[in-house]
Amino acid sequence: MGKRKENSTNMLNENYIVESCDLTYAVCKVGGRWKLLILCKLEEGKLRFGELKKQITGITERMLTLQLRELKKTDWSNVRFMRKFHHG
Repeated sequence: MGKRKENSTNMLNENYIVESCDLTYAVCKVGGRWKLLILCKLEEGKLRFGELKKQITGITERMLTLQLRELKKTDWSNVRFMRKFHHG
């Protein structure tokens, strides 16, 4: 696998995410750097899809949708703050 450029969108997004949430490193290792940031935002309170997207700099609608679907497929869907998500 090739090395990512330090100023690529992918690298910039990863750096932003790691700085935004203390536990992001663990989620990166578990399977997705966006998931923990999404969970952190949802823990703060109920958010509609558009509100959640606005709070996460750099994530596309497609990526947010995919990450939320993956979270719902796992045991994360049973966590109290996942139930606060409302797609609007």
